[in-house]
Amino acid sequence: MPPDPWGAERAEKQQPLPIEDDDDHPRPWANGNGNANGTANGHAAAADDDPSHGLHHHTLSYASSQPQQPVAKPRGQSPKRLPGPHTIEVLAGLMDQSKGRDKILKIVQYSMRSYLYVLGLIAAVRPLTKWFAANKKRTQIAVSGLSLTRKCLLLLNPLRPAAALLSPEPTSAREFLNHLIDLAGALADDVFCLSKLGIMSRKKGVIADRWANRIWLYSTLSGLWNLHLKARKKNRTQSERTQDEWARTKYMCDLVFVSYDVFNLTWLKEPVQCAAGLTAAFIRWVQRKIVDTRPRQSVIRRCETLC
Repeated sequence: MPPDPWGAERAEKQQPLPIEDDDDHPRPWANGNGNANGTANGHAAAADDDPSHGLHHHTLSYASSQPQQPVAKPRGQSPKRLPGPHTIEVLAGLMDQSKGRDKILKIVQYSMRSYLYVLGLIAAVRPLTKWFAANKKRTQIAVSGLSLTRKCLLLLNPLRPAAALLSPEPTSAREFLNHLIDLAGALADDVFCLSKLGIMSRKKGVIADRWANRIWLYSTLSGLWNLHLKARKKNRTQSERTQDEWARTKYMCDLVFVSYDVFNLTWLKEPVQCAAGLTAAFIRWVQRKIVDTRPRQSVIRRCETLC
């Protein structure tokens, strides 16, 4: 029988194609770098042979194009807050309380008083220019306003010693006497502040200021005596000794300052009071900055004991 032309054509189509061994054109599957000329072409060829590969490829592409939903965080867990610079943390801890604000404003007030004293020395040698003369008047007003602001920040301070006196917890006679003295001093400060605000008479304010200075002198001497008793104890840590040294220096500055007002001393009153007041106010800031190196929550708790 003559050969079937249609069958011969099908047989020729079913014969495998010859493989060319050409070193100048490496095979795609032999390329192991996974780039577009290697692995990607191999996957493309496999996709042409597998009819289900196209459907799977489109399914993955559709899934990857969907927007990803944010993963919900468990309730009750907040991200941990990292502390800021130590200097800023100490300032924030001080400014959170009225007594801390009083310390910062005291530094500003006595810095301005020192500036006014220096201007007075310059004015004694040569007349001030118009700018310095106007600046001197503004600084004097600022010092007076800061003094009244500090008094207002410490209003109603008698509540704490009054609560300690009314507490049912038993106390010694020494502690009871100290609470009474603190109450009297806080009441005198409030009367003086109210007289500055114009609510009470000026005469009562002068008397209250005189008694407040006397009580301040007694409290300073009592604090120095307590530090002397603590220094006699043994087995004390270096940190406690450092704290006592800072407190002793602060008490000495307060003693020098208040002695000028109680005993009506006039010799170098302004420069000595400026130096003593500025040192007493600044020493607390230096003490916190050097000693305390812990996070903000601890700084705030230490500032509560500081104030």
